[in-house]
Amino acid sequence: MHCVGTGSVAFFGGGTKLTVLEKDQEITPPTVEVFAPSEKERPQRRDGPKAKTLVCVARDFYPDHVTVSWQVNKDSRVHGVSTDTEPQRQGKKYTISSRLRVTVEEWTQPENIFTCIVSFFDGRENKDYKDNIRGIKKQEDSSWTREEYLKMTQHAKLSYTLLIAKGVVYGLFVAFLIWRVQALNGKQT
Repeated sequence: MHCVGTGSVAFFGGGTKLTVLEKDQEITPPTVEVFAPSEKERPQRRDGPKAKTLVCVARDFYPDHVTVSWQVNKDSRVHGVSTDTEPQRQGKKYTISSRLRVTVEEWTQPENIFTCIVSFFDGRENKDYKDNIRGIKKQEDSSWTREEYLKMTQHAKLSYTLLIAKGVVYGLFVAFLIWRVQALNGKQT
């Protein structure tokens, strides 16, 4: 038996879990929210496929009897799913998160619907709580990433510095030639 707070949990093998509810603690279903991928996310490998990570957070539930699953366009998705091993206690309630990695091609199709389903056992039955998010319209390839913009401006600064240096050298060379011509003309008279 493993104690959690003032309640206790016992595992009986085969996935069976018994939770003794804490005194004065109400059964509360989760609030589920799906978050879009971060725009700063980069592929794990340079040569690998580009992917985006959607995040689902289920919070403020009690007890911790939940399972999290994902659907893409109402089809179950298990590949690319990573869910916390167990809910984390925050005060008297629990929170759990799950991540779904999808290809950029999937994410940039507005008709795609990504759904996070949290199945919560309320003491009598499992009830599903869901949230979803749609894919986004693909951005034009002409848009620059921050790194591309910084690289381009650094190249521009370097080119500008070289042009100025070249102009200074050219100006000194012309000044030297004028001085030399004046010096030679001064000797001849």
